[in-house]
Amino acid sequence: MIPTKNKMLVGYVMIAPIEGDIAVLKDGSIWVVKGCIHPKGCFIGMPRVLLSRSNYMMKVKRLSDALSVVYRYYRHYLSYIPEIGYIVPKVPLDDVREYITWRDTKVLHRLHLSELGRRSLELIHLVSKYCGTYCGPAGSLLGNYYSRASDIDVICYDSPKFIDCLHRLRDLSILEPLISKYFITELINVSERLDESKHMRLVERKLLQGIFKGVKYTLRVVNCERISNLLGPYEYALKPELILCKVISSDYRTPTIYEVKIIKSYGYELLLSNPKYVANVITHRIRFSEIPRDSILVIKEPLVLAKDGALVINIDSSDYVN
Repeated sequence: MIPTKNKMLVGYVMIAPIEGDIAVLKDGSIWVVKGCIHPKGCFIGMPRVLLSRSNYMMKVKRLSDALSVVYRYYRHYLSYIPEIGYIVPKVPLDDVREYITWRDTKVLHRLHLSELGRRSLELIHLVSKYCGTYCGPAGSLLGNYYSRASDIDVICYDSPKFIDCLHRLRDLSILEPLISKYFITELINVSERLDESKHMRLVERKLLQGIFKGVKYTLRVVNCERISNLLGPYEYALKPELILCKVISSDYRTPTIYEVKIIKSYGYELLLSNPKYVANVITHRIRFSEIPRDSILVIKEPLVLAKDGALVINIDSSDYVN
């Protein structure tokens, strides 16, 4: 992990915010910590659950909806972060009522209280053992806002040959592929910025998403070490109309980093249209992970950041990915 000076006291343990942690703010809203970079005294995150005046919990599924919530109710959190290269919600730790990290073994104990929690414990122990790493609960199980219809979300530290381990578990039919009947609801709800038919075909091949003992699961594998050379401050930023590129190397980790060859761009053609030019595509979104090598990406209005003659293409902020 990239070391950080931003640490927070939870009980008697000092922890640093990391992707997948949960923060409950003083207003009752639940936020998910995002990314590897967190300014001192704050964390970068997105709202996941809001409370109405009657204490009704409203889940926020889409990134676009989360951003709408931020711009409507939490605009004061928005701040430009030079290392990231754009404006993100920067939440002060002073506004946090409770902080829950998936690295705390104590959170595993309450998972025994529900059938879904017990199933998630089985998956956590399975992947931790066979892949030689540490895993913990994520999402609604970590934040304790799950229901009978919830899925299993698990987050792990990366380890050598992690993806090979998942291949073995899939070959043994311990983990099964995610077929359309399990995914259709989520496809309708969250397929923003990705063509639905291609999203379905991608999911059916994924190892990070699938079925474990009849329940849909999602795995997120955190590895912050690889991103350090791609962080800002950046020399300049561009917003081309469209970029067409070919994936050279695939990736399963968060943040997901693809090496791509730019085939064509519309807007700033002289800078980006060299067919031999190689850039890095970066995303923190699980739906954009495991895109196969040689895939062609059509990215509408990406954020292109330049540093030391290299280009970083952020597709999380793009309008459409195909």
